[in-house]
Amino acid sequence: AAEAAWRDAVARRDEAESRLADEIGVRDREESDAAAEATGLERELERERAAHAMTRSQAATRARRMTDDSVEYDAMLADATTATGERMAEAEAAEADAKAARELELGLTREAEEAETAADEAEARAARLEEAEDALDGGSSRSRETDEQTARKLDELRAAVADAEEEATRLAARERRAREAREVSSSPLIVATQDGRRGEEERERDHARRMADAEAQLARKRAQVAALESEKAELEAKLATVLQRAAGG
Repeated sequence: AAEAAWRDAVARRDEAESRLADEIGVRDREESDAAAEATGLERELERERAAHAMTRSQAATRARRMTDDSVEYDAMLADATTATGERMAEAEAAEADAKAARELELGLTREAEEAETAADEAEARAARLEEAEDALDGGSSRSRETDEQTARKLDELRAAVADAEEEATRLAARERRAREAREVSSSPLIVATQDGRRGEEERERDHARRMADAEAQLARKRAQVAALESEKAELEAKLATVLQRAAGG
């Protein structure tokens, strides 16, 4: 009877190890996918920065050509440049204030999320430890409950990955629209008035907004990668604990 009980305990230990190894494999794939998405977002952001720099360069080139070709408008262009500088300074000040407000809001949100995540992780660690102990002690009903909880956890992770993929799809669509807008803005234009200068400023601000959106998306993807890495580390630690207890038993 003792030998049969020992064999049963060994079988349950092997089953627990197999489930944990499967979960680690899933986390590895999810981590790889999220890292690849983050890399793609970084490339898109670099292309957006290059396009923004090109737009600014084209605007400066058009301004020089207007100055060279239209001497009679020198005074008007000087006034427009002064007014534009003032508007840009005002816009930069407003943007700095908005950025500070966004950073404050993000900081508060991040602190709340970190506190909630820490509580969730502590609860999850306690539950996983209890599940591992019950699996080694031989409770059949607890084993079924552990299997169900593991399945639910995997379903939740798959849903999280699906949400991340949907976000990446939306970002790709947004970037496609941004490229189309850049193609329209790069077509030859005759700009000789203050209205033309204001149009250039609007395009520059539009590029800046798109860059901010891309940076925010990239930050969220990096956070997802970090979360997946953390979950993988917890699973590996749990597997090591199970193996150590099995060896000691």
